[in-house]
Amino acid sequence: MWITEPTAKELVKNSGYDLNDLRKKSEKKNFKPIELPAQITVNSKLAVGATDGVNVVGIKPGSDPKLKDKAIILTAHYDHFGIGREIEGDSIYNGAVDNCTALSLLLALADAYGKGRIENKMTLIFAAVDAEEEGILGSTYYTMNPVVSLKDTVANINFEMNNPWGETRDIVAIGADKSDLMKMVGSAASQMKMTITADNAPEQGFFYRSDQLSFARAGIPALWVDGGYNYIGKPDDYGAKIRAEYRAKYYHKPSDQITADFNYAGLTQIAQLTVLLIKEIEAAGNINWDKKADFKR
Repeated sequence: MWITEPTAKELVKNSGYDLNDLRKKSEKKNFKPIELPAQITVNSKLAVGATDGVNVVGIKPGSDPKLKDKAIILTAHYDHFGIGREIEGDSIYNGAVDNCTALSLLLALADAYGKGRIENKMTLIFAAVDAEEEGILGSTYYTMNPVVSLKDTVANINFEMNNPWGETRDIVAIGADKSDLMKMVGSAASQMKMTITADNAPEQGFFYRSDQLSFARAGIPALWVDGGYNYIGKPDDYGAKIRAEYRAKYYHKPSDQITADFNYAGLTQIAQLTVLLIKEIEAAGNINWDKKADFKR
């Protein structure tokens, strides 16, 4: 379970400690965990119900006889909340950023590869998955009912809440550090004269909150590719501010809709980088988990 920081501060304070002080001490090599003299009782009610959903899957066979039996699966969830609790007179949850930005990217790539504008040596699977907001159910279902066997599925590239605010000089590759995908996405970024920025909010656990997790749990190296924070033509703090504003005002609210500041050049960047990443994966032929990766076994 997770608790919020204000709750954690209160819990630690009531136990006779200061959270900020413990943080400073924890950065020293000789720090040892402290057991708080506190007990927590959690009362919860579990609601269980059925969820109907549909995954929409397209397959583009590979062109290389030696590689076409292997597959790369590209995913984006297409569900949102539909009509829900009214906020400020609006009850329609549009999901423009979460997750229309990612789905449009998936469809654009499927269209380009499907029409033969880009060659793919490995087989490509384009999966628009359902029920992500219900607990990544659509992608989990896919791993139990794959169109290409999991042993022949080399990697998952997931798109989630992608960048609609313009071009960046960097990208974020959540989960890439768990496998060879990091050096491959690094090579792709280098070809575009871009750098990789580390996830600036690791405490949010983003890797464990979207469809890439389903594939990792099934043993397939996976990552979530997103735009970075260093926006071209914008102040240095623009990226952090625009994302914080989105989280505070629009995330999972009816207000998540197309706004005047949308600039799709950032999505084009991610599409171009994905094409290069696919080529890197095809050139390698396979991907290995990092020795310390959670999902290596």
